[in-house]
Amino acid sequence: MKRLNFPEICFLLFPFFFSCVLFSGRTIQDSHIPPSYQERIAQSSVALNGVLVEKTGDAEQVRRNGDYICRLLLEKRNARIISPEESFTAFVRLKEDSFLRDFQNLNTVAVEISLYAEDHPVAFYLFSQETESSLSSYSYLYSALEKALKRIQ
Repeated sequence: MKRLNFPEICFLLFPFFFSCVLFSGRTIQDSHIPPSYQERIAQSSVALNGVLVEKTGDAEQVRRNGDYICRLLLEKRNARIISPEESFTAFVRLKEDSFLRDFQNLNTVAVEISLYAEDHPVAFYLFSQETESSLSSYSYLYSALEKALKRIQ
């Protein structure tokens, strides 16, 4: 049996290491807003009703961080509206599941936002991403919520 030298080993392992460096997870963004509500939402303020986290480990800390970030981002959004015609409430659900792909730990992170008028839902927003990051990272949590909440025009 022939022993491989260092250049041959590097050549054989290069594709594996290169694929790990260039990992680009899937990202999904979607929404459903009935046409009758599109303009109404754009001209209305949105208040946070609550944040729910479905994640193993530090879910309570992620919920507190998510609550603060959502309130900050919604206040910034509402400040751009001159005189709101109506008010909607937002319920945010944060999800994180871990899995293994090609010997690499990955997370599927999802941000689901439901907007309510009075007691019934009127619009839905979804942002989901496969990533090495976790909702436990404050900067990643901010980035994911910012992308999801931008969809509320």
